[in-house]
Amino acid sequence: PALCEEGAYSLSSWQYCVSCPLGHSCTNVAREPEPCEAGMFAAGEARLCSPCEDGYYTGNVTGAASCAPCPDGYSCFDPREDPQPCANGTYSEAGARYCTPCGLGEYATDGVNTKCTPCPRGHSCAHADEAPVPCANGTYAEANSTRCLLCPQGTATAPDGAACMACPGGFECYGASLGPQKCREGWYAYRGMGACEICPPGFGCEDPAFPRPCAPGSWSSY
Repeated sequence: PALCEEGAYSLSSWQYCVSCPLGHSCTNVAREPEPCEAGMFAAGEARLCSPCEDGYYTGNVTGAASCAPCPDGYSCFDPREDPQPCANGTYSEAGARYCTPCGLGEYATDGVNTKCTPCPRGHSCAHADEAPVPCANGTYAEANSTRCLLCPQGTATAPDGAACMACPGGFECYGASLGPQKCREGWYAYRGMGACEICPPGFGCEDPAFPRPCAPGSWSSY
């Protein structure tokens, strides 16, 4: 009698050989095929089961005919286990064995993260596993920032929080954290002055951003 070819088998009294089925190995041509262990596979007619490549898995399943690629946002360190979602602050693309940490000034908070997002302007991202934090009054941040920076004295945070701007007319900017404070009655400040001053004699400061000379027949003692 002739022996079966590699990847086939024949049991007692059989007069023919049968190809080893999917997901099984046939190391002994005279014995029944054995299912592949978890983390291994066989595509058919296999003498031995093969381990999954890095970034592929079967999960806790025996008799796999193939290994599946690890999906986006997951890691597949152990092919015998199901994919594990990337923790906040990390991400992965399909076929990854490990999740990758976000870079400085980036964040990922979706729970299953397929990418990291650059920190937006006017926000800080000190921790990649937390949502961006808006900059407080008197501070600013460009994109991809890990912290907000203090505005110089006499300036204020721009509306988008990405820069500092000259203190607006009619306001003073002494306390950076307070934001611009409107000049009190009888005082004024041109744009960029940063501090209010008392209205000069002979001028009216109804508009605290621009003192105007008193009209003929009127006066001011400021």
